[in-house]
Amino acid sequence: MAGSKASVRCAENEAAVVYLQGRQRELCGEWDGALTRAFRLAIASISDHPHALRSLNDASKLRNVGPAIQRQLKAFFAASKPTARHRPPTPPANSAPPAGSDSGMAVGGGAMEMVPLGGDDVAHPMDQSAAAMPDSIPRKPPKYSPKRGSAAYTILITLLLEKVRGRQSVPVAELMAASRDSNLLSSVIRFQVPTSDRTTGGAPLQLFACGWSSMETLAKHNLVLKIAHPPSYTLSEEGHAVAVDCLRRSKMPLPPAAAAMLPGHSAGPPAAGRDGGAAPLARQAVEWSAHTLNDSSIMLDLPGSVGAEGAEEWQLPPLGPAERFTDAYDVIIFIDNRESECHGPVFANQLSTQFGLATEVVHALPAGDAMWVARQRGGGRDYVLDFIVEFTRAHDLWMAIKSSRFRDQRLRLQRCGVRRLLCLVDGSLDDLIAQDPNRAAMIQAEMQEGVDIQQTASLHDTKHRYLDISTALARRYNDAAAALQQLQQQHAQQGSTPPVAAVCPLYSEFVATCRAVQSDSVANLFGHMLLQVRSVTVDVAIAILRRFPSLRALINAYHLMEGNPEGQWLLLTRITVKGRRISEAVSRKVYELVWT
Repeated sequence: MAGSKASVRCAENEAAVVYLQGRQRELCGEWDGALTRAFRLAIASISDHPHALRSLNDASKLRNVGPAIQRQLKAFFAASKPTARHRPPTPPANSAPPAGSDSGMAVGGGAMEMVPLGGDDVAHPMDQSAAAMPDSIPRKPPKYSPKRGSAAYTILITLLLEKVRGRQSVPVAELMAASRDSNLLSSVIRFQVPTSDRTTGGAPLQLFACGWSSMETLAKHNLVLKIAHPPSYTLSEEGHAVAVDCLRRSKMPLPPAAAAMLPGHSAGPPAAGRDGGAAPLARQAVEWSAHTLNDSSIMLDLPGSVGAEGAEEWQLPPLGPAERFTDAYDVIIFIDNRESECHGPVFANQLSTQFGLATEVVHALPAGDAMWVARQRGGGRDYVLDFIVEFTRAHDLWMAIKSSRFRDQRLRLQRCGVRRLLCLVDGSLDDLIAQDPNRAAMIQAEMQEGVDIQQTASLHDTKHRYLDISTALARRYNDAAAALQQLQQQHAQQGSTPPVAAVCPLYSEFVATCRAVQSDSVANLFGHMLLQVRSVTVDVAIAILRRFPSLRALINAYHLMEGNPEGQWLLLTRITVKGRRISEAVSRKVYELVWT
């Protein structure tokens, strides 16, 4: 430490320099980046300062001591500041108390009186008794944890994944793009144009970032650190722990490198469940959380666990005891022959010859341009899997979203039983979004409701997407079936009712259902009416249709609650959508739609 003493002009600032050097080693290590340079410049400024820095305000006035360094120094100055209760007493000015007698007590004339030891440093008897009492433990504020699906939640996960990949800091533009592409957001982070001058407070119109204000909250709680040149962000120690917690709550697979960076991490085996068995491992094996298939970033958002209460949400082809999915079924792609440009017989033949995929050209596919079925080996039945593809051009997609045709089509698909729709876009959506920033919000809104929109660079790229989906579907269904069989065996041993998965629909049943849905039935008309209500999404409309299949059924339910207007307004709040109840505002808007 002699070198640091020689380089610091004021000896009282040496502790701050040593503290920053230690924080630099903890946060940066051997990595030489923008954060390391920020620490070096701040250390140089404090070392060259001729006067003592007694508070954070003094340090903030120095050059190169920015907000990131100030957050590090805040803990240093808070720890070095003495408190009034524990201030050491001042010794007497002239004389010491006589030996063998109490300090501050004089004996004379048989009476005892208190003799002050010196000015303001004299402690009152009540103060002495209070000082002898143990300090009450201050209540710590609850740790900040972002809400699932919020912008702060997505930003922390994105920074953590980039850190695992070896990037210590991420520029602002790349961070926003990666957060948008993560499919973790419930509301898009984007740049928007204010609708009027009132929004900007009289300032000239410019682009404002929606959702980006949460970065200030993360910086306030010392979860992220900002690097000024170029503008980029990195995780702090506290932010890394919170980001790992957010990643676990998202049900995404936790990278081993992310857990290894946590303090106190042990490389031992994971702890068993409450009963000491392997049930948690079996549940992890059947988790189909929203994460990528291979490297194609194609999403499968299917049920996350198999249980007696949620078994009806699963759809698997029939399997015998201890029978594997890959041994009993072949995954085949059904391709519509009406799409001659990118689909059809020629495209199906190329998938078979170049990638070895099992394809079949179908005349007039009832829904979509391609879909996946599980065909029973030996010429058996075809069972429809939960994945369908629509191929469109960028301009056609935008016109369909703008005119609500895309929403109506998705409503029909979900009523047919298809839960995942992948829209492959030929062309660039960026050009359309650049013309009108509001288009990004509309496209993102469609993605949040069960649609994965992806751009393809070429026909070869499209073929690779089909290969990735086919391979991933076969692997996921095989793993899910094996894990379900394992859970059934465990329930059988315990004597409880084993979970049962729903059976995938037959292709013939799927065709009949699509034809019935495509006809203008009363339920379809009622569903289109519900979609005209603001804040009513496709999932909400389907949930209402399941409870009230027609407008007459809903009106009869309102009549049963006649005389209770508040109950009529809140009637639809009893319906749950993806584990959440319909909001009071949506329920009241539907009520007003019916009676106004």
